Amino acid sequence: NHQGCLTEINGLQVVPTFSPSFIRRAPRWTPIFQRAIQRAVRWFSGETLWEDPEIIINPSPEHIMHFMRELEGQRFACYDTETDGLEALLCNLRTIQFGNAKKVMVVAIRSVEDSTRQYYAHNMQDALWAAIRWGFLESNIKWIGHNAGKYDRQVMEEAFFRGGREPILGDVSRLLEPRETPRLSVDSLLLHRVADPELPHSLGFVGGYYSDVHNWKADHTATTARTDAELWKYGALDVAVNARIVPPLAQRVREKQQGLVMEWDAKMVNVCVGMHRIGIRVDQTVAKAHRKRLFEIEDMYEDLVMQRLVLLGRLAKVGYHSKGSKKGQPLFNPRSGDQV
Repeated sequence: NHQGCLTEINGLQVVPTFSPSFIRRAPRWTPIFQRAIQRAVRWFSGETLWEDPEIIINPSPEHIMHFMRELEGQRFACYDTETDGLEALLCNLRTIQFGNAKKVMVVAIRSVEDSTRQYYAHNMQDALWAAIRWGFLESNIKWIGHNAGKYDRQVMEEAFFRGGREPILGDVSRLLEPRETPRLSVDSLLLHRVADPELPHSLGFVGGYYSDVHNWKADHTATTARTDAELWKYGALDVAVNARIVPPLAQRVREKQQGLVMEWDAKMVNVCVGMHRIGIRVDQTVAKAHRKRLFEIEDMYEDLVMQRLVLLGRLAKVGYHSKGSKKGQPLFNPRSGDQV
């Protein structure tokens, strides 16, 4: 997430990137390295090509509708969600943010600081969700999101279905009831998978490559935000960065003539979402027995490795722990791929 992003550390301007020696060993990363150097030169010269968007926090339902109608007349708009967990079907929605590179609206549903806090009065809830539903289900807005074909889609489906209520854990039967799915024009994560299939696809990495954005993901992810203000700005910048990267990514896909691949990727994601919702029936008794058997096999091979090292006289070269609960035990860990 940090590669190529403009970062300040103790007042010093820093652009993290790969070492030249790594680039010599892995030439495919050369364009990433070159972009980072160019970005650093612009930043150190005071010529960065990034400007934070106008961020509107908790707009009224009327303002949301007005902005949605503005977005209808534009080439595309981006949206993103922030939640309190990683499982899209069971987490709680914290914010919905949408807009473009210049202007983003953030609708707060749940607070990071106080779970009982309400940002919209009870008598505004119907109008609020009516405006959001219209924008995502009925309008002609060409929505784009990063991983919105999978994660954000499921989050929004659950939000529309529950109407702000928390999920009922264990009530899996309701997961199979029909859902309203937000209209999505393109998933920008799929765009990047086609444009640069061998590179990481996180928004932090892609945003750091295709824009001069500062390192907005430096401290935490959205699920570990400490304050509401921090979460709101984080989410708004996700939308603005997404809007900046779409045009160059789309151009790359056109140049590579990979539009058909994009279509099939989107269809496969749709299948995966259905599989995720339906789930797989697992016999828990058999699963626990299998897990126990695998751990026993793992322990057996770990003991075998340590015995061989003792016979070879290698543990003395590795060294031993000198303090703590592992005092006297070898520093070598057979479960560590790096050490092996």
